[in-house]
Amino acid sequence: MSILPDYLRTEVLTFDLHHRWFLILFRHLEDNVKAERWGFADWACEKVGRYLLVHNGCEEHSMQRFQYDHIAEHKKAHTFFVRRWDQISEATTQRRLDLSDVADFRQALIDHIASDDQRYSDYFERTGRLLQANNVLWRDGLALMP
Repeated sequence: MSILPDYLRTEVLTFDLHHRWFLILFRHLEDNVKAERWGFADWACEKVGRYLLVHNGCEEHSMQRFQYDHIAEHKKAHTFFVRRWDQISEATTQRRLDLSDVADFRQALIDHIASDDQRYSDYFERTGRLLQANNVLWRDGLALMP
């Protein structure tokens, strides 16, 4: 999947690019596990883990800067995703990854983007900060790619 579906777009451009890359990396991981190309699977798994850290940091930085009122709740979701991905990464390293775990993780992340991330996007738009949020992420030098 190369295009981010509308229901997953936040209009915060950096975040939307990250979300798109997540979906591409999940596909890459799944394809390589099915083909038993473990070196490529390890690479994709490591990239997803790194993206989680960079992306979560970018979102939390932006939310904190603009005093988003659900930041603590959002950080808890991020912590869950990082911990769960660590388990998936370990299973990949040990060559015992169950692809249903990746599919479940991907779906949970999609649900998070479609609901929780949309909530902060609505907040930025409602408070007139959407353009400012986009500009701050670029000006502060937060990563498009890890």
